[in-house]
Amino acid sequence: MDERKDERATGVPRVIVPPVVVVLCALIGLANLAGWISGARILVSIASGLPAMVPATTILALLAAAGLWVHWRWPKRTGLARFFPALVIALCVAIGICYVAGAAPGPFRLAQSGHEFPASLPSPVTAFMFFLLGSALLLSATRTRLMVAQGIALAVCMLAVLNLGGYLFRDTVLFQLLPGRGTSIPTTAQAILLALGILFAHPRRGLMAAVTGNLPGAAISRRLLVSAFVVPVAAGTIAVIAADHGLHDTETTLPLFVWTMIVLFLLIMWRFALRLSSADVARFNAERELQGALRDLRAEQDRKDIFLATLAHELRNPLAPITAAAEVLRHGGGQTMEDRQRIGGIVAAQAGNLVDIVNDLLDIERLSSGRIALDRHMLDLRTPVAGALEQAQPLIARKEHACRVDLPPEPVYICGDVKRLVQILSNLLNNSAKYTPPRRDHRRAPGNPRRLGLRDGGRQWHRHRRRHACPRVRPLLPGRADARPDRRRPWYRPVAGQAPDGTAWRQRHGGQPGPRQGQQLHRHSAADAAIGAVRGRRGHRRDTVEMKRCIPVSA
Repeated sequence: MDERKDERATGVPRVIVPPVVVVLCALIGLANLAGWISGARILVSIASGLPAMVPATTILALLAAAGLWVHWRWPKRTGLARFFPALVIALCVAIGICYVAGAAPGPFRLAQSGHEFPASLPSPVTAFMFFLLGSALLLSATRTRLMVAQGIALAVCMLAVLNLGGYLFRDTVLFQLLPGRGTSIPTTAQAILLALGILFAHPRRGLMAAVTGNLPGAAISRRLLVSAFVVPVAAGTIAVIAADHGLHDTETTLPLFVWTMIVLFLLIMWRFALRLSSADVARFNAERELQGALRDLRAEQDRKDIFLATLAHELRNPLAPITAAAEVLRHGGGQTMEDRQRIGGIVAAQAGNLVDIVNDLLDIERLSSGRIALDRHMLDLRTPVAGALEQAQPLIARKEHACRVDLPPEPVYICGDVKRLVQILSNLLNNSAKYTPPRRDHRRAPGNPRRLGLRDGGRQWHRHRRRHACPRVRPLLPGRADARPDRRRPWYRPVAGQAPDGTAWRQRHGGQPGPRQGQQLHRHSAADAAIGAVRGRRGHRRDTVEMKRCIPVSA
């Protein structure tokens, strides 16, 4: 399950290197046994005079291949996966003891390079490489030291490559040190294959995680590894060939090789630095686009939340008069025709308000843009005041408040949407009644006839806190996201466990979107109104709504 998750995360497919390695090792081993049986020297040592691969080495390779197959095919069978590597380690230790003792139990013989027999033991170098391979398989099967196991396999692979390179320099110390001790070419090939099989048994974990997958870093790592392997070999080969043909003397070979390596690796590193820079720029641009998309998404979500919060708040206002009318009817009220007509008119008017609000909810375009549809026309200011009082009267009566209204006797004409103005004024009245202690008064403050003033005995907020009391219903401009509360303010202290958007402050201090909601309607051109809350005397709060006056044109 973990391998599948890593495969989806890194884009690395399930590799088939281990089974291919097992098949190739089995073919090399069977060919070696067939060579000893048939006497075909090419199947044993590739060429006459070179070290040969003895049957005991074939047995070690087949046991290691079996352990690799079990570990790859049945990873849950840890006991069986550990058995084969442990057997390889035990045989290699026994072979090493024979070389230390200087004698082998019959019918086996100690290996002599170029004079091997079917009963000869593997060379010390061969036994050491298979001991390391068995240890790597055992550590890989336990899955606790996977990086160590892969490091051991990589070391064996490099040692085998060096041994293989020694065959190119038969008259040097390198040949006498490694291949000359009896490690054949088929044995070296099997060691390289088994090391690669151990490395790719877990291609998404350990050391291999840095070079596998479709990520830019993995692609650059693979190219660097190939360059690090190919460039020195190619440069060294060219330098040796040039020296053999007399293009330069032997003393110049080493400085020329070093200079060539410096130049080539400088070019390679510069090229990959440019690639890495391009990948970083692309990632930075992608992250910036992602952040922009997230900001747009949050702004869109905020606009929807503002719209829904506004309408949800408005849905409660028409329900109060309807509930009061139902209570009157339930207790036997409405005996006369006039009372029934008045109650029916109240219910019909408030039901119409509910229908309008539901229609607003159904308008997806306004829901996306955060705007509210308006019906602007000239009206008498006393009309929305009467409608707002009608909606807020049940709550005012329940809190036992005294409500006094001072309206001019003559009509005051303004340009606006009567429905939205009723919502604004009813919100102010409801909040005033809700957060004012019982048995206090609400009255209209005297002054300009186009300025509606509401004064109550509720709690007065500090002007800085009032600005951030309800950030979720603050007015939005088109294409501009809602601003969050300023955390640098010394008074801003979010409650633990609450989102830092002002919600915790509202829960502690009882804030509701009254004046702020009116500002939202005003900013969306609900009326030519200026809405605010100012501090009155003796700690009283006074909310004001100011409209531009319209002069009616006579017919």
